[in-house]
Amino acid sequence: VAGAISIYIGGFHDGFFIFSILLTALSVIPLGGGIVTIPFGIGMMFFGNIIGGIFVVAFHLLVVTNIDNLLRPWLVPKAARLDPALMLLAVFAGISMFGFFGLVIGPVLMIIIVTTVSVYLAVYKGVELEMPEPEEPRKHWWSRRREPEKVSAPAAESTTETEEPPSATPPSVP
Repeated sequence: VAGAISIYIGGFHDGFFIFSILLTALSVIPLGGGIVTIPFGIGMMFFGNIIGGIFVVAFHLLVVTNIDNLLRPWLVPKAARLDPALMLLAVFAGISMFGFFGLVIGPVLMIIIVTTVSVYLAVYKGVELEMPEPEEPRKHWWSRRREPEKVSAPAAESTTETEEPPSATPPSVP
């Protein structure tokens, strides 16, 4: 949507909705909306809208790519463990096999294939299955909550002469 907004602000007011859908669908692959946005900005420069074209390209390089880098770790689960190269292959294979819906079906099938192969190797070949590391709770920079301070236990009172110190061995039961 940010890429479509940049194209709209850059001076191309037709097709905002189509660009929003197209750039959202392309966001699943690593280069994503840059496949459309950067050549479109260069085309705007060739057809006379130099300021708008520079704005579209610069906005994509500075804003859209950083939005993607911030949101992808939150939106894509680590449990998927799919290499970006495999993701790109899955998207293109999905598009060639299933058409437009291959943008979604391709990566899902690739995750199923990778998981099946890893389970097969673990069960039949004795290869150790890699478990995802447990996620630590995220600490956001905007969160003002502080970690609870550890309260130390009050100092134990000194033992008197009449009390026996605790023994290291448990008492015997008859």
